[in-house]
Amino acid sequence: MISATVLVFSALKSGGKFEKIQMDMNVRTAHSGKMTQSSAQLHYLADGRMIANFILPSGYTVINNTKGEVKVYDPVKNTVRQMNDYNLSTESSLISFFVGGQVYDMGLGKMGFVLLKTERKDKLTITSWSAPESMASSLSAVKLVLEDNKPIYIEYIDNKKKVSSKTYFYKYETYENLRFPTAVTVISYLSAKDSMISKTTFTNVKLNAKADSKYFNFTIPANAKLAK
Repeated sequence: MISATVLVFSALKSGGKFEKIQMDMNVRTAHSGKMTQSSAQLHYLADGRMIANFILPSGYTVINNTKGEVKVYDPVKNTVRQMNDYNLSTESSLISFFVGGQVYDMGLGKMGFVLLKTERKDKLTITSWSAPESMASSLSAVKLVLEDNKPIYIEYIDNKKKVSSKTYFYKYETYENLRFPTAVTVISYLSAKDSMISKTTFTNVKLNAKADSKYFNFTIPANAKLAK
C-alpha cells in the first residue's frame, strides 16, 4: 500500500484554497525530422472549467469542463465546433491532478487502475499499476515514480508488454501553496522504429487573486454559427 504520508499529500498544501490558475503553455513536438510548435494561454477554475486561448498555430479558443463537453471557437469565422467525450474531461488534465491533490497516483485510481506494488528507494516511491479491463486492448500496466512526494516519471506499457510512452516531470516551482512542474517531456513510441518527442513548458503562472486574465469570463458570442 502507498504510505500514509503519500496518501495525504496534496500539491495544494494544507491551508491553501484553490480558486483559479492561469499560465502560458508552449509545446514543441519532434517527429520524422520535423518540428512543430503550439502555444496557448490556459485558464483553469475550481469547478473544472478550462479556457484555452490558442495563439499558435492559429487563433482560437477551446472551452472544456469535467464532463468532457468541448467547444472550439474560431473568432475569424465566428463559428463554434462542439464535442462531447468524457475522455476529453478536464479531470484527466495535468492541472487538475496537481491542484486537486491527485499527484500521489496521477488519477490512475480514479481511472480504474489497480495498485499492484510499491517500492521505496531512498527518496523515490515507485508504484506499479495494472490497467482496467476497459483498456486491456491497448494497455497492460503503468509505472509511476515520485521523488519527495512529487511525480517525476510515468511509464505506460502496452498489451504486448512493451513501453508505449514515457513522461518526465521536472523544473518544479512553488506558487503560493502549489508545487507545479514547469516542464514536461513525453516520448511516445509509435512503432519499433518510430517515436515522437514532445516538450511542454509552462510560464507566467498566476494563482488565485493574481490570476486576472479577461479569459476567465470569456463566453462564445450568441451569434456564433455551428461549424460544418
